[in-house]
Amino acid sequence: MFGWLFRMIWGKELQLRQQIADADVENLDATFDFLTSACRLAAHILLGWGEGDASSAYIARLFLIEQYDEALNCILPYSNVSLNANETELVVSDLRDRAIAAAMRRGETAAMETKLHKAEDGPHYSSGEDSTASDDGEGLDVADDGRPFPQSDVLYLFDADHVIEAYRYFLDHADGDADGDGELDNGNPWRRPDFVQDKLLTLAGAGIVEPLVSTALEQGDGDRLEAALNLLTIYRGIVCDDGILALPIIAARTLQDSDGLRPDADLDQRMRYLESSRDLCSSMAAMLLARIPDPSWSRRLAMDLLNADMESYARHVRELAES
Repeated sequence: MFGWLFRMIWGKELQLRQQIADADVENLDATFDFLTSACRLAAHILLGWGEGDASSAYIARLFLIEQYDEALNCILPYSNVSLNANETELVVSDLRDRAIAAAMRRGETAAMETKLHKAEDGPHYSSGEDSTASDDGEGLDVADDGRPFPQSDVLYLFDADHVIEAYRYFLDHADGDADGDGELDNGNPWRRPDFVQDKLLTLAGAGIVEPLVSTALEQGDGDRLEAALNLLTIYRGIVCDDGILALPIIAARTLQDSDGLRPDADLDQRMRYLESSRDLCSSMAAMLLARIPDPSWSRRLAMDLLNADMESYARHVRELAES
């Protein structure tokens, strides 16, 4: 199974690179769509039939946020793939370089987490528009209403505040600190674009918000960036008021109220809705895999979302709340 997934995704990525080199714009969208679907399939297989531990959930999340290079590096030892000499050299060299970069990102993230959350109960956050990001989270709190995984709610708010502030900083300093050279500002990882992007992917997944943010920064479009950050702010408010497990339910319900489900919607509108729905479910599944500390629950809930089965998801959330 791993060998099949590796061959399918790796081969299509090589095709994508060639299309980019050849400026083959006509076929890029189809290749990107294939890779996205293949990555979601890989995540579904890992969550449904992989080992019942954190490693399967971690690799599934990598596929869902389309960091398939790192995911492929994780499954390569188990894939039983036979490569010729040229393929072996290419695979080993490429995946090694990407693995080094990924390890550096994880190391920086771990160091930051240790610094920010070394207190046993972590930072505390409050709801409301007046909350501001602070390095220690002092004075901020979430409701103590018996919700599952309250610490996950707290950390979500903390990271969301810092990510929103960081991207506004990057836009204002597009020619300075956010030029992608990897330099830290006074040792602050929140001034490093790759660190902040990794955090954004744990907050909102790879669909909807992250593409808007990336496009806005590339184009220097402040309005587009604010639209994306406003959506993240809405996510933050939902987590603060109702908890992290309520976010997928409320987001899906909001999407269902869109034009795509109106009785008079045409085929194009309905297809756009279906595509947006798939993106949302995949993004929310990646978010839960990143932020729910119990892999047995995060896997179960993520599978419900990948299956677009919101009734099962809501039922599992109720079970978790009552357990």
